[in-house]
Amino acid sequence: MSQFRKADSTVYSVFLDMIEKTFPELTGYSFGLLYREKIKKSKGGVILAEVCRPGKLLSYFAKNDAGKPFDFLIVVDEMAWVCAREKDRIRIMRHELRHIHISDKGAIMLRGHDFQDFYVEVDLNADDPSWCQKLVEVTLAGYDQVKDGQKDPRNDHRDKPEVSPVTKDPVRQAKLPIDEKAKAHGLTPESKEIIMDAAVKSSYAYRGKDNSFKDAVESSVVKSLNDLAKEKGLLGANA
Repeated sequence: MSQFRKADSTVYSVFLDMIEKTFPELTGYSFGLLYREKIKKSKGGVILAEVCRPGKLLSYFAKNDAGKPFDFLIVVDEMAWVCAREKDRIRIMRHELRHIHISDKGAIMLRGHDFQDFYVEVDLNADDPSWCQKLVEVTLAGYDQVKDGQKDPRNDHRDKPEVSPVTKDPVRQAKLPIDEKAKAHGLTPESKEIIMDAAVKSSYAYRGKDNSFKDAVESSVVKSLNDLAKEKGLLGANA
């Protein structure tokens, strides 16, 4: 078993929802979302998830679909994610994004906890203050189950058919004229959803400084649309 693999749509869905509703200032930054397939501990505790900035060496390998290095990597323990309730998945993602701070001048910082957590997170989790410890216990039980040769709880999760990671996403909300752009590139109407999903992923590689988010995403689509069409073999007769 490898150490890491790309996260699936359940992680992307929670991530995109958090960016939209809670951390709009992170819109436009490039994120790589990964599963860790082996348990990681630090100071005797289980690491459920962590966020980091790729260094020069890691940036060489950690690149998005546009070939540019990610601004951030979020690594989630797959066993913990599979065992977590939906509300706990939100707590995990919200906590990791809370580490990221963008200054007024655009400088990127990863900040530490106020103590073992963030004060704001304690308030948000007041309805279930021990959620993290309970999830750690369930996660450890899952790893013990695998160690004992029993069924891996992650298998059912992995066997589920992949679905689109977004139902409400920034690209669709921006109401970009995807149909017109697809037609201009000779794409068939059936390719719209493929183009839209690609736009969602590529949009996080672009950091809108002077332009609005819509403009940044639209420029991303214009730049990559033709190459995507060729790659997918979706060029029409007018291409």
